[in-house]
Amino acid sequence: FPVIDDGKLVGIVSRSDFVRQLCTERQVAETVSDFHFDERGFYEVEMESLQQVADRVGERIESLSVADVMNRRPYTIPLNLPIREVAHQFMTHHVHRLPVTDQGVLVGMLTTIDLARLIADGRLQEPERS
Repeated sequence: FPVIDDGKLVGIVSRSDFVRQLCTERQVAETVSDFHFDERGFYEVEMESLQQVADRVGERIESLSVADVMNRRPYTIPLNLPIREVAHQFMTHHVHRLPVTDQGVLVGMLTTIDLARLIADGRLQEPERS
């Protein structure tokens, strides 16, 4: 999902970004599950159960915002980029969607499915070689 602020693309949130954040939250919760800090100070206690760790991760995930999860420097492509270069960008960055921008303003999204559709429909052909 593109993230827009004041008409400009400021980030993007993908399923991978969310899963990465979920894994990070779980790792942190598991790492600190046997350490606590309260009015008595910082102390070590018996490690929490997996259910308690999962509950803590769930609580943390519920409090996250788009800004916490989004990629603030998404790969983008300009409106006039040749299709061959678009395909190269998909492969180089290992992504399936690229925001299309015009002077920082989101004007569309191009996907690998869009490219496959062009090929399947016969609208994208190899240039003739001389």
